[in-house]
Amino acid sequence: MSKQGCVDLDCSKHCHCMTRACADDIDLLAMCCSACRAVWYCGTACSHADWRAGHRRVCKALAAARAAEKERRRQQLQES
Repeated sequence: MSKQGCVDLDCSKHCHCMTRACADDIDLLAMCCSACRAVWYCGTACSHADWRAGHRRVCKALAAARAAEKERRRQQLQES
């Protein structure tokens, strides 16, 4: 999956990113998508712009992947 910057969304903060580690590096991202928790934004305007620009098409898949990974980790802990 490719990263898309807020520069593509007319934001000078370059806030849309795929990982929390990148969010920590940028040190200005305050919000993540509440559904998938895979992308971070500097504010509501950028999250709404990204939704319209295409995040809506991948959000459910990202959320499902996150849930599957969480379940996999839970099962590993139980087996240990």
